[in-house]
Amino acid sequence: MMTDVPLGWMVRLKSGGQTMTVTKVESERVDCHWFVGNELRQGKFNREDLADALPAHWKSSNTSALWARRKGDRRWRSGLS
Repeated sequence: MMTDVPLGWMVRLKSGGQTMTVTKVESERVDCHWFVGNELRQGKFNREDLADALPAHWKSSNTSALWARRKGDRRWRSGLS
């Protein structure tokens, strides 16, 4: 289960599917948006059903450091610590 789900993070369902962007986090529910062709879709998902979808080449200590800096900035807080 993803314990910290930052706004703007790229996620996907553990069962597979489209890469989605986190747009809102409320307790155990996460709002996401994604595109199917040119059509914008949205949905609410249980946090436990989501997995990180960042491309492997983006995952580095630099990404972690960037998120650590943003986490302290109110504009980037997901509301969860």
